[in-house]
Amino acid sequence: MEKDVPSQFKKIKNEALKFEDGKIYVKNDNFLFGFFVVIALLALNTLVIIWLYQCVLKINHYGKNDPLSFIMGIFMVFELIFLDKLIGLYYCIDFSNGLVYKEFLFFGMRYKYSVYRKEEIVHIGNTVAGEMTNPGGKTGTINGRRVTLNPETNLFDSFRVNILINNGYVFSPEIGHFREDYNDSITFASLLADHWNIPLIVCPLNHELRVYSAGNGCYSFIPSKIGYCSWLEKIAKVIISIILILAIMFGAGELLRKYDSKKRSVPKYKYEYRYKR
Repeated sequence: MEKDVPSQFKKIKNEALKFEDGKIYVKNDNFLFGFFVVIALLALNTLVIIWLYQCVLKINHYGKNDPLSFIMGIFMVFELIFLDKLIGLYYCIDFSNGLVYKEFLFFGMRYKYSVYRKEEIVHIGNTVAGEMTNPGGKTGTINGRRVTLNPETNLFDSFRVNILINNGYVFSPEIGHFREDYNDSITFASLLADHWNIPLIVCPLNHELRVYSAGNGCYSFIPSKIGYCSWLEKIAKVIISIILILAIMFGAGELLRKYDSKKRSVPKYKYEYRYKR
């Protein structure tokens, strides 16, 4: 096995690829994981505020616009920026051991999961995933470059490399959102397929790879054209997502409120003793 990443891969000058100790890491910007981190931080900061008021300041009643709450909100923003470097999900292609897996980074500690040997990989190819929201965020830019909407799909392109396992599981590390990233995804998929002697499929623009099952436990990729996503469909999906997020946040808030009210409630005694004079 190689002790270092093969030199031909290092010729791909793409910021998504991180080379380290015979491995290639690609960050997995998972929405659910990011949402969970935000909710966990929100809950933690809320508990800290309650503790500071009740145990340190000895105040049992406080309003929503208290200065401490505002300060903790600002602090949470810095927490998110800080934790982005210390907590994350990654795809890993390990040349030194001939493995592909996902890795959870938590304050310098690494946890592997979904680990597969290269012999279990049956197909490799590039793919295009359509995203409804702009990956550039509010500014709509990545490193100063504007991310444009694809007029043929009405979606934002995400160029990826798909790795298909013999049980139908798919690794899909994202290479980028610009046209040169599409070319890099083809180059990366071609090099990996050739290096590990695995069948390759090249997916054209505005197409995505889908898993095809032959019905006897055999899987392969087939290209499929990405349909046009209407604005009505996008609005409906966004509204549903917002409702789900608000429902989860409301549920978490209700749990915290009930916990707080339970702690401050006056105990009621089962029996009442009356004395006659």
